[in-house]
Amino acid sequence: MRSPILDLHIVAGTLGRLSGFVAVFLRKGSRRHGLAGTVFVIAMLCLSASGMFLAILKSQAAIFWGAP
Repeated sequence: MRSPILDLHIVAGTLGRLSGFVAVFLRKGSRRHGLAGTVFVIAMLCLSASGMFLAILKSQAAIFWGAP
């Protein structure tokens, strides 16, 4: 069984990629472009937070600091 945090990580990554892709093709300055950008930023924040949490859970805290 997968962890709910891993599921959040996967969904956030997918949502971030899709909203970023959509934002590229919308006219800059439009309301929809701003909405897609906001969704992208929130998804990336969730992705990074869940990734850090998963790294700590797996005793890979060096990843948290950016070390290989």
